[in-house]
Amino acid sequence: MFTATLGIVFGLIYWKYVLFLFQLLFGKLLKYPAVKIEIFGWDGHKYNENEKRRWHKVKRKVMPIVSFAMRKGPDREKLLVFGPYAASLLIHLIPFIIIRTSYGSGAYNEGIGFFTTLTLFMSLLMLVVIILCAVSINKPINKELTRLYKEQIYSLWNGASFSQINVYQGLTSDKSASGHLRALHLNMCIYKALDRGDYQMLPQYLQALDGILLTPNGYNTAYNFTSCYYNILFYSSYIYINPQNAMKIYSLIKETIENDMQAYGSRILAYYQYFILKRPDLAAASLFRAEEALKKANMDIYTEAEMNLDRKYIKELRNRMAGDSLVQSSENPVMRYEQ
Repeated sequence: MFTATLGIVFGLIYWKYVLFLFQLLFGKLLKYPAVKIEIFGWDGHKYNENEKRRWHKVKRKVMPIVSFAMRKGPDREKLLVFGPYAASLLIHLIPFIIIRTSYGSGAYNEGIGFFTTLTLFMSLLMLVVIILCAVSINKPINKELTRLYKEQIYSLWNGASFSQINVYQGLTSDKSASGHLRALHLNMCIYKALDRGDYQMLPQYLQALDGILLTPNGYNTAYNFTSCYYNILFYSSYIYINPQNAMKIYSLIKETIENDMQAYGSRILAYYQYFILKRPDLAAASLFRAEEALKKANMDIYTEAEMNLDRKYIKELRNRMAGDSLVQSSENPVMRYEQ
């Protein structure tokens, strides 16, 4: 009995690591870039094949996480999602059947009981997860949101700007839909508004995002919601400056955005540093980092629309900083002389 209980307890931790390894394997085989890996309290990002993964210490849980980026090419996302679970199911179900057949009713005795219980537990757990994922993915509203989001992505990959894509804000109000899919569509609405310089609807979009992110247990800071927090931080730091809200959001994603070497995160951090922290020196360094990231962006992951949006707001902040510097210099003859 003890070994059987131990098998279940061990399985509660073990399954995450087995799934993690299969996710890495399937991602490699299907050529999906693992842009983020988190394990044992370390977080590693990599956006280009020819660069080394950049690791930093994080304070979050030690359970492993891997996140993949969408990329150009055949759509094999369902295989990427279900493959690791199916593989994990098979490698545990087959040994369970062998043990159960070989030992009969004695399969749960001391010694072999641990492996019998572990393989049974893992098989049942993977089966349940596969069923739950299939139900969620095939839910009509989720299927529709997924289809429309892929249409948007393909349009961007084919050269469309954010201003040119269709957005579907109305569908995001359906709370029975996946929160992640609703957030993806709200982000598209935000990018379109920013690209057009039309800020009128932004408060509505961001309020809807906040409703998705805020749970009874606090804010959900899972990695797939990172861009949501970035958009809220940008709005609170620049569009409608709200230091209290900006600082609150920044505190939730501090580790992520401070270690984000990509243009998107770096230029949003620059706005926060300039307008909220009043640190033009830090903002200048973040803008430089954003500009450098644009030069080596992986175009299998990024679109020209994303890069143009980053360029637009990098330039806008550069101009603002230069203008503020000129005003400050004209008001302070000593500073002008020292420069």
